[in-house]
Amino acid sequence: MSNFDSSVGAQITKQEAIDECAALRNAHPNHIRSYSIGRDHVDAILAQADCVGIRMYHTIDPKGGKNLLLVGINSGGDDMVDGYIANRADVCPTLCPRPSELNQ
Repeated sequence: MSNFDSSVGAQITKQEAIDECAALRNAHPNHIRSYSIGRDHVDAILAQADCVGIRMYHTIDPKGGKNLLLVGINSGGDDMVDGYIANRADVCPTLCPRPSELNQ
């Protein structure tokens, strides 16, 4: 992969976030609503030398459940597979946050 641009992604408005979450729920009512992972894991990934971003992969855990894997991206755009890799996030439905404008 070519060099990774650490500014990839975009901040969106609250209304865009609400609309996009609702669109997914409406199109796929049985889809996972959210994944939650602690800051300690995000900080550990980003603290690695040459880490300029985080890539996320959908996974199936050992018990057959869907989950989300987070891995650092180096400046060359490659997964930092020999570094800190996080998984086993809380998955909603099952472990859901309190109601908010994003998940109702």
